[in-house]
Amino acid sequence: MEKKEDFESHSYQYKEDNEGDKKYLPALEQEESRRNLKWILFARSRISFGFHHLGPSQLPNMSGERRGISICFEKVCGWSIPQNVLKMLGSGDCELTAQLSLSMFHLPSNTYFGTTWMGPTVSLGSNHRKIPDIVDFDYSDIVYMITRLADPACIAVIEIVVSKIDTRRNFVLAQFGCGWTMLNLFAKPYPVDAVDEKDKNKLLSCSIFCGSPRDLIVNSDISKLSGRLREQPNCSLFFRVYSHRKLLKVQHLISENEAIGRFDQIAGLITRELVPPRATRPQWMSCLGHDESIDDNSNILIYPSSPRLALELLVKIANCQLLVPRRDILESKLIGSFSKNNIHLNISNVRILNRFLKIGIHNGHTLVGNSWVVQSLLEDKEDKDIFDSRTCSVGQGLRT
Repeated sequence: MEKKEDFESHSYQYKEDNEGDKKYLPALEQEESRRNLKWILFARSRISFGFHHLGPSQLPNMSGERRGISICFEKVCGWSIPQNVLKMLGSGDCELTAQLSLSMFHLPSNTYFGTTWMGPTVSLGSNHRKIPDIVDFDYSDIVYMITRLADPACIAVIEIVVSKIDTRRNFVLAQFGCGWTMLNLFAKPYPVDAVDEKDKNKLLSCSIFCGSPRDLIVNSDISKLSGRLREQPNCSLFFRVYSHRKLLKVQHLISENEAIGRFDQIAGLITRELVPPRATRPQWMSCLGHDESIDDNSNILIYPSSPRLALELLVKIANCQLLVPRRDILESKLIGSFSKNNIHLNISNVRILNRFLKIGIHNGHTLVGNSWVVQSLLEDKEDKDIFDSRTCSVGQGLRT
């Protein structure tokens, strides 16, 4: 049971526990908790996995320079939904949807890296008897990425994911992998540029395999895996792949090998007026978006767009104070940790000579510009748990 009251000119919320006691919490703390949770949910899915756990001999080949990549999906043709998935639909307020997902996989080390992109959903219907045996569906969407990889052993894994949705509660009841394929995005020759030569790029296609990409985990040796793969008859994914030179303008705003959708919010970009999936009206969004053109058959085609950066703001820190509760205990533990790693170290000779405060701006994708504002800290003369900063520091900030 939740209620709101005014208490000492402040807005408070309280909850009654099992014993009927009221525990008051300031509304500001409630709002801060909601903001923290919202931030965690936003940033958690954008954590980019790297190759830190691999030895030098296992690392993929990397170039000294970054390059941008854009994948434009167009449609899936000749796809059939497995009968066991159709039977799972059952009766009630449920529907089946399909969407594409994209992940990156390093074959020699049997390792997924980067992030996973999940595209918008396409409704397949709510009655399994009315869903046709062969399904064709348009899937116009774009994935952006910045990478230094130049290794054909690194591949993009595309999967068709079917979800069973409880439409009454808007809740995902189950998900199934219903076909997958592989794309080689990291090998030469590189494709044409998305901005300068987009009209010269041809529509590509690849076959869809049965099952799910879990087969890669079991056996990542392509020569052995090829004998086990079964293609879905006459089923293909149609797409275009571009190099994207101008995407490097946002390399300080996103992580390497992070798969970015065209509607993904990126703080630091100028807002665009777009209509995201399932929306009924345009919205202003800080995202990469897309460009459009019309072909000879009056079909609307989407292309990668050029990023538009917002005005850059600098971070300036001056005359700040930092409170470290029970600082003496924290620092004694820090000093004690050195003795565990070096048994020959005389702990009485260990001292903390300098203390620094490092502040950076994180936009949910990466530390902006991979830069920190560094402050030298001095001990406060009156309170041992407080540090003072008497200097002024200026660092690269966020474009907003």
